[in-house]
Amino acid sequence: RLVAEAKKIPIVLPMYHVGMDDILPNNKPYVPRIRKKVTLLIGQPMEFTEDVELMRLMKKTPTEIRKYITDKIQDEIYKLKE
Repeated sequence: RLVAEAKKIPIVLPMYHVGMDDILPNNKPYVPRIRKKVTLLIGQPMEFTEDVELMRLMKKTPTEIRKYITDKIQDEIYKLKE
């Protein structure tokens, strides 16, 4: 929604991480742990300006635009995960 409704469409940088739950667990005590391994994968910047403009010209609904953007970002994150 942030991308689809922005006045100036931002560039999205997809990221995927593994191991953050070892550093900051989701259960008590919520104390950060040291010397744990984290893997951070960063993808290529994604530009949606042309896509959003085209979809607006095609009179797509805001929901359709958000779904399109979400699906593309999610696909890139899944590629990073592999």
